Amino acid sequence: MNERDLRVEVEKQRSMTDEEWNYLHEKWFVDEALEQPFDEEQAQYLIEELDQLPGRARKSQTPEREGLEEAFTQSEPFAVKLTDAETERARWLLKIQVRNAVEDPHVVGFRERYLPNGLLSHVEAEEFLRSSDAREVAVAASRLKKLHGWHEGDAAWWMLTGEAPSTRPVRVSYRENRGWHSPALYLITMEAPPWISVKTFADAFPEMKRRMHAERKLPNARAYRVARFVEARLHKAGANKPTLDDMRREWNRENPGEKFPDYRTFRRAYDRLPVERITHPPYTTEIEREVTPKMQRQFDRDRKKYARAAQRFKDAGSPVSKEIPEAQASAGFTSRQQR
Repeated sequence: MNERDLRVEVEKQRSMTDEEWNYLHEKWFVDEALEQPFDEEQAQYLIEELDQLPGRARKSQTPEREGLEEAFTQSEPFAVKLTDAETERARWLLKIQVRNAVEDPHVVGFRERYLPNGLLSHVEAEEFLRSSDAREVAVAASRLKKLHGWHEGDAAWWMLTGEAPSTRPVRVSYRENRGWHSPALYLITMEAPPWISVKTFADAFPEMKRRMHAERKLPNARAYRVARFVEARLHKAGANKPTLDDMRREWNRENPGEKFPDYRTFRRAYDRLPVERITHPPYTTEIEREVTPKMQRQFDRDRKKYARAAQRFKDAGSPVSKEIPEAQASAGFTSRQQR
């Protein structure tokens, strides 16, 4: 895909001005997008960068996604701690999976066609993943993910280099949707085979909550009832908005067992649970994550991208942009990862 085709694909999903396109081009986001292995990934990469621009929250969306600012799923935020027995079983199972995968007809066929001289070095594998044949390894990796539960990136790397995926029988991910016209949505997903102990599985959930800065303890049921009671009356269509003291008296009539003696106590009960805490809870998705081999390879790719960008600036006779600090380039983080 060339730059013109890329812009056409992006504008099928997002409206975009010439100024915005030029900005993305000047900041090397277009070049980075074109380095993605698949056409759909190139377009999605640029869409994600486009949506980060100031003032894009409302106008950047297509009609069927109008109002949706951000929606993504993040996998493997941290490594779940296993017992010694679970670790040994996971390692043994991985060896069996690898032994079977080597004999898989799809794997055999792929390696005969694309790796006639044997497995690749890390450098050669990186070059392969940037080539036009990368789609073929992705197809085979998708099959291995379905059969063995491996992550596609790890499966593709094994196809090319023979390095076995990491043993991660328990997987945690989160989904986050933040929109203009709906409450924020945060969902934690956990997967585990039946042989994982209940304790190992159960311990992973509070750890994920801790990293997201979620509530340790919910307010009592009365606080929720009061908040719902007040909100229902504040948003009642076609009615005059009652005062908080009017609502307190109505509450006392309907809930004789939970009366509030005065306005102040009713107000404190309502203020204890503001609606924003329910609709837009202060969770964080900037979760510390273990640097897996797959992530490290991505960091290395990003470091090379910044090095190439710096060289282009130098060749053009311009100083290296201050927006690509040396520390960021050496760490290998992309702009999106920094955000």
